[in-house]
Formats: sequence, structure tokens, C-alpha cells
Amino acid sequence: MASEPESERGFQRLPETEVRYVAIKAAGVLSDGDYEQFMPVLVEIIEEHRPIRLFVDLTEFNGWSAHALWDDFSFGLRHARDFERIVLVGDARWEALVARMANALMKCDVRHFRTADRQIGWDHILDLD
Repeated sequence: MASEPESERGFQRLPETEVRYVAIKAAGVLSDGDYEQFMPVLVEIIEEHRPIRLFVDLTEFNGWSAHALWDDFSFGLRHARDFERIVLVGDARWEALVARMANALMKCDVRHFRTADRQIGWDHILDLD
């Protein structure tokens, strides 16, 4: 498998982000380096505004390296009480399952929305549902 250009993978903060409503896009196959680069930014937002609401666009996400998957899981456990709501947006079948499993582990509401329902997901983050 050819590796992706660095510019086409990783985390990107989306323009909808405002104070404690954080919107990010995960693209490509995420690596440990992607987490090392972005998680301090998210931790800083959490420390200043906890609990936060997190909107994650997975429409261009293709998975994790093994170490990055562990980074994601351990970050979620360490910060389980720091989120008020989490929304995952994408069309992969496994994303709804991940949202259900996250509901069991996190101390917040985690929901999955299809790409066509992206705005409904954002409205849920803002309490407009």
C-alpha cells in the first residue's frame, strides 16, 4: 500500500470551532505522529473550557496505525469526563458501532450521523436538535 502524502492525512481544525465547540476532520490513515501533533492542542482547549463538545468529520478517514489506535483509545479513557457531547460524522458502517461503544466508555453522549445529516449532527453539538 502506498503511503499518503502528509498533507492528505491527519487532524484539521474546522472553521465551525468556537471556544468549547470543537470541530475537527480526521483524514487518511492516522499515525502516532498525527496524535502527538494534535492532542496537545485539544488538551489545551479542554483545560481551558471543559467540558467541551467535539464534532469529528470522518468522511475522509481511512483508519489508524496500531499505535495511533492505542493513542485514540487511551486519550478517550484519560479524558472521558472532559467531553459533554461527541458527534461522529461519516458513512462507514463501523462508525455507528464505534459511537455505541464510546457511549459505554465515555461519560458523555456520543452519536453518529451519516454525511447527509452533517448539519443535524452540528445542531446537536449546539443544542439545536
